[in-house]
Amino acid sequence: MNLLILLIIPSVISFILFPVVIKFAFKYGFTDDPSKSKHPAKLHLKILPRMGGIAPFIAILLTILIFIPLDKHLTGMLIASLILLLINTLDDKYDIHPLIRFGVEFVAASIIVISGVGISSLSIPFLGNIDLNIIDIPINFLGEHHFFPLADILAVFWIMTVINFVNWSSGVDGQLPMLTIISLAFIALLASQFISYDNSQWTIIKICLITIGSVIPFLIFNWHPAQILPGDGASTFLALIISTLAIYSGSKTATTILILGVPIMDGLWTIGRRIYKGKLPIWGDREHLHHKLLNIGWTHEKITVFYGAVTLILGLIAIYSSKITKFWSIITTGILLVGLTLYLGFLGKKKPKTQNNS
Repeated sequence: MNLLILLIIPSVISFILFPVVIKFAFKYGFTDDPSKSKHPAKLHLKILPRMGGIAPFIAILLTILIFIPLDKHLTGMLIASLILLLINTLDDKYDIHPLIRFGVEFVAASIIVISGVGISSLSIPFLGNIDLNIIDIPINFLGEHHFFPLADILAVFWIMTVINFVNWSSGVDGQLPMLTIISLAFIALLASQFISYDNSQWTIIKICLITIGSVIPFLIFNWHPAQILPGDGASTFLALIISTLAIYSGSKTATTILILGVPIMDGLWTIGRRIYKGKLPIWGDREHLHHKLLNIGWTHEKITVFYGAVTLILGLIAIYSSKITKFWSIITTGILLVGLTLYLGFLGKKKPKTQNNS
């Protein structure tokens, strides 16, 4: 019953706040006007409010403050999430330069690491377990601290990677909340496997449920035709929570890579494609997997369900398979998605179809 409350309360708060946020966004110009936008990947035809992350974040924050004691890890995650949400919400209106937003992502990821989160080890098939805490640099400043270069740098890289890859897979109505709900559900299941000898995993499960509850109304309001768009604020702070909880739940980043197989593989392909064309990876385009599916006539709803179904299947494989099976599943997923993207590229050479949100 207590866990059910953690799902219901943030859902109610978020549902109540969304109409308020929508009115605020229209009143103060936090909107997306496709007639004025220079971004090549616009998919709607009418003016829509952004700021989709405000209601879920407030719901998450209030519920955590009521039900979960704050420690340095949780405090760091909330501060980093707030920074991402604020800067990227301002970007919804003022169009902040991508390099500045990239720098903010680095700051947010660094806050997570400074709060004591790091990837202490990697378990790689055929190579075994690699200890990343082997290099320990003590720092005496307002007390003794320890800097683990390998663990901390990898954690920052991991968090920033997930932030950008999930953000790139949030262009279709309902896509971001669907990915978030399913991913966090599997992270909660993963954490439950460690409860018998690590009671702190209950906190991970609770945060997952709170975040899922706050995002359920987001799925409703963002379902096609969307009443509100995520904006980069929603996608970045939710991705930060996913990536951070993946580390909390036993440093199971490889498992999360498989769960987020579609956005991660699409992101890697995007980086390679843009570099090959002589472009910086941070500059947007209209060549993501969901764009190619739109080009061949798929609807927003069909694409969102496809992403959700594939994420669900990969999550089941990640939870219930061995390490070696996960490894080959990641490789297979990458090959299939690259092949699918190339195939869709040939099919979609006709003029892209813009979906109407009206």
